Amino acid sequence: MDNSSSPAPVKRWLRLIIVSLLLLVLFLIASGSIYENISEVRDRRLNPMPGVLVDGREPATVVIDLSHTDSLSKPANLFRLR
Repeated sequence: MDNSSSPAPVKRWLRLIIVSLLLLVLFLIASGSIYENISEVRDRRLNPMPGVLVDGREPATVVIDLSHTDSLSKPANLFRLR
């Protein structure tokens, strides 16, 4: 019996398994990236950012009032002056 022909099918199966695993990893990375982008777009649409966007044409002064907060867990009052 010739043993020289047996490693070739093993190498072929090993190569097939490795290539299949790499393709699976690439597919999971691509599908995760697409899912993340779709989720971000949906979140931005359903949950808009609060507040007013300042474009920089006029100078804005922001005053942070910490007088009514007793701990760092409570938010400070923000005022925008023109």
